[in-house]
Amino acid sequence: MTIRRIWLGASLALAVAGAAPAHAETHGNALIESVQVRESLVVLNGKPFRVGEHTAIAGKGNKRLTLAELPSTDRGATMDQAAVYYEADDETQGAPLLYRLELTGAVPR
Repeated sequence: MTIRRIWLGASLALAVAGAAPAHAETHGNALIESVQVRESLVVLNGKPFRVGEHTAIAGKGNKRLTLAELPSTDRGATMDQAAVYYEADDETQGAPLLYRLELTGAVPR
């Protein structure tokens, strides 16, 4: 009975403490401010993200795009043209790695 209580107490303590997974993810809507093809970086809302070989980049109709084809506000794209949904690894050191980057066609309102 005491082992069960210890296990229950430890489980409860972890739940209350909100133990986070080792690799948390971040996601949301953003604007592409700049694209740096040579460095494989995309700046979303002022924060740089790395683009890897397995990053899924999609445009309208789920058409696959290359990094060089992405619109950005520094290249003259409108806010609606540069609006994206993204999913990335939430790394604490360096730029997070993008898993998915999808043009939405409109800034969320």
